[in-house]
Amino acid sequence: MVTIKVKDNSLTRLRVKKGLSMNEFAKEINSNVGVISRIENSTTNPRPKTAKKICVALDSEFDEIFEIFNDETK
Repeated sequence: MVTIKVKDNSLTRLRVKKGLSMNEFAKEINSNVGVISRIENSTTNPRPKTAKKICVALDSEFDEIFEIFNDETK
């Protein structure tokens, strides 16, 4: 299983740099502020579709915001 995680404070930093509040950003990516807050605070991980929406909304490359981890243990 693959997990997408936010790099440090990259999501918050880029969102603020673009001048978006959490509410505005949530509306822009068709999500809710609770989900955005949990993703920014790394208490939950975004689904691939949400990660893509985040990248598009912030005009950023995937690897600028996220890291991918392979959770499979053998």
